[in-house]
Amino acid sequence: NSVDIGSQIIAVDHQRFLATLYQRAGRHADAVKTYQQAVTLRPYDGRAWLGLGISLEAMEHWKDAATAYQRALAGQGLDDRLAEYARQRQAFVKSK
Repeated sequence: NSVDIGSQIIAVDHQRFLATLYQRAGRHADAVKTYQQAVTLRPYDGRAWLGLGISLEAMEHWKDAATAYQRALAGQGLDDRLAEYARQRQAFVKSK
């Protein structure tokens, strides 16, 4: 029902926000766990996948980062600037 969907959106937004804070603090393992929770709740969330890719890349998990960037590009919510960033990062991690 609509209450469940609204709660899920709030939960994912909260997870993305928390993961971003972890990322900015250099706590990429915590960010990865939190972004993974977000994409489990909303697997089409391109912004959550992008954040996951950034932290996986920071941890030098190249293959997983490339997959996350691909999922970000296939998902919803990325504007043109973020999509271009995801494409650039995906190309970089694929070269590793």
